[in-house]
Amino acid sequence: MDINNIKSKLLSDTFEEPNEAIDELLKEERINDDLFEFILKLEDELVISDFLVFYKNFTTYQLERINLFVKENLFHESDVFRSDLIDIANYWRFKNIYNDCLIIIRNHKESDIVILSSLSYIFENSSIKDIPLFVSEFKKILNNPNYYQNCETLAFFYLYRITHQKKYLKNLEELMKLNDGANKKLLNNVLEDEYNSSKFFADYLYLKKLCTDK
Repeated sequence: MDINNIKSKLLSDTFEEPNEAIDELLKEERINDDLFEFILKLEDELVISDFLVFYKNFTTYQLERINLFVKENLFHESDVFRSDLIDIANYWRFKNIYNDCLIIIRNHKESDIVILSSLSYIFENSSIKDIPLFVSEFKKILNNPNYYQNCETLAFFYLYRITHQKKYLKNLEELMKLNDGANKKLLNNVLEDEYNSSKFFADYLYLKKLCTDK
């Protein structure tokens, strides 16, 4: 790998060259720390996101650095970038943004994509002792006109997933009948996560059917 060429492509103003560089990086078993830090300091946050989302062979040091980077940029001006960072933290099970994600979901003025990522992060990173708090916080989103319907859909799903209370399933069924199919698409995407598969979730097939019924 020609590191200088990679850096040059990453700095390009074109759409193609940074993507070509990322594709080359994804083929590498290891990336040295100098190049790694160079990428984190790029001005184009979408290029940074693509690298952090798709590259999986980070060293222990690099993961620690990403953990800190996520924390430092969690309230960046770009909501897409913030959402990606939360998803990255979720994938690697970084625990240091749990309280930040609680703050995010409490603010109905936040972007829906950031709230959605935060809901998933909280659900997947809650311990047994956290469940009462997370249930209480998620319930505040339900039937709340200040939140987008997609946030409500995800909150209903996670509440049903953790409590198995039928009232949440009934509300979820009602939401599946609304809008242009966006709620169904969102639920279908969540059901693609392994822990929501039929192997671990008894209602998987029923909810899958809800996503496809017209």
